[in-house]
Amino acid sequence: MLFGTVSGITAGVYVGADLVGYSVAGHLFDSFLNNLYVTGIADSKSSLVQVCDDLSGNHIFGLIAVSSTDFGIVHDAVGRWSNGYCVDTSSYAKTIQLNATNVSTIKPEIPTNGTTSNNSTVSVRGLLRPRADCRTVTVDDGDDCGKLVTRCGGGLTAADFYKYNPDSKLCSTLQPGQRVCCTAGELPDIRPKQNADGSCHAYQIKQNDFCNKIATTNGLTVKELETFNQDTWGWNGCDDGFWPDNWICLSKGTPPFPSSISNAQCGPQKPGTTMPSGSTSRDWAKLNPCPLNSCCNIWGQCGTTTDFCIDTNTGPPGTAKKGTYGCLSNCGMTIVQSGPPAQFIKLGYFEGFNLGSRDCLNMDATQVDPSFTHLHFAFGMISDKFEIYQENELAEFQFKQFKKVKGPKRIISFGGWVFSAEAPNYPIFRNGVKAENRNKLADNLVKYVVDNDLDGLDLDWKYPSAPDLPDIPAGDVSEATDYLRLLALLGSSFPRVKRFQLLPQLLSGT
Repeated sequence: MLFGTVSGITAGVYVGADLVGYSVAGHLFDSFLNNLYVTGIADSKSSLVQVCDDLSGNHIFGLIAVSSTDFGIVHDAVGRWSNGYCVDTSSYAKTIQLNATNVSTIKPEIPTNGTTSNNSTVSVRGLLRPRADCRTVTVDDGDDCGKLVTRCGGGLTAADFYKYNPDSKLCSTLQPGQRVCCTAGELPDIRPKQNADGSCHAYQIKQNDFCNKIATTNGLTVKELETFNQDTWGWNGCDDGFWPDNWICLSKGTPPFPSSISNAQCGPQKPGTTMPSGSTSRDWAKLNPCPLNSCCNIWGQCGTTTDFCIDTNTGPPGTAKKGTYGCLSNCGMTIVQSGPPAQFIKLGYFEGFNLGSRDCLNMDATQVDPSFTHLHFAFGMISDKFEIYQENELAEFQFKQFKKVKGPKRIISFGGWVFSAEAPNYPIFRNGVKAENRNKLADNLVKYVVDNDLDGLDLDWKYPSAPDLPDIPAGDVSEATDYLRLLALLGSSFPRVKRFQLLPQLLSGT
């Protein structure tokens, strides 16, 4: 089909796939133009020639010219011809029948007459060239075998139609997109072929698709479709989940990489993920594991409950039984118990601010039970210039008492909720981990531990990159990565005999 506009005239041409192009041009174009010159297109606004009665779309010819730039009229006419129908010319002022002429066809076709509106009618006789493939029509919505006999045209009888299509279940199982034979021969092989690189012919499922529809449209059986997709990601089979946007195979070959899911956090469908070179579909579940080794389900979501951790795979990778969310990686909910550690520790936090913050329940650092193995002093302070100090005289006094404690390992702690999640101090950690400040903060922290002869350092930042802390601005996404860089710097700078720790909850906070 061709479309064009010039000098205010819009034209469209449709030549069926089984008509020989040069034969059509030589015999039909000139007849149309000669009659058009006599009448003039301006008198009728539009003029067309069509050869379409009782013919399939592969043997229809149509040419329309409109005395305007209204593409809609031309598009509608060409669309009807391509779908195997004639244009309704009942509203045209005049029709003329052209003399019979011969037009070559690739496939055999029964001679027939066609009507041209406004100027002409043409009779076409095809040059018969028998082939092993039959001539076909495609099933549309609402078609039954009787309608298909009529659409086949050429005087086809119902008896011949059933002879050319011997499947006894054909009429009760027709599907839109399916092809049937209108002549003797085999259905043309339109099955998609495997690609040269060994990959399968991939197809992306659309809304309202189902197995039988896709199979019949592509000359396949449902059984073949199932066979081709045994290793296709997310192929739950025809009965248990046929999801739009999934890629599937319509031929033999290696399966396609799955499309992304916009909110996926793990697995191969996390946005931006590409197929690793040399990998197979059975390897892709390992891509983008969840933080803290939590479970990843088939929808790319991380968690630790049955919605994430129970593997219900149905065979192909990335699948789950109907009504479940399955699991791709780090699956299972069994509590893993290891043996006891080589040494148990007993750890406590001493509130260095207790003397100034309440009227009762006060305690001096020297009163701490000496059975503790590790004792943390909460909290040291950091200025906006990243200098280390104690909050007030009482805290300074308790810190001196803390240094006198014998027995437990003495560790200085920085952070806590008030310091890191409330005004005015919440920006200090946020700024301290930035590249331009990181070295200074790390150096000052390590120096404070060494100068005070302490045994370790504990950071309790609540929380890097937190988006929803009350009454303060959301953290920047870069804070978590910058914090990791600070921890690595501290780890490399800290004396080996000292203890360096970050609280367990910070792991989830980052």
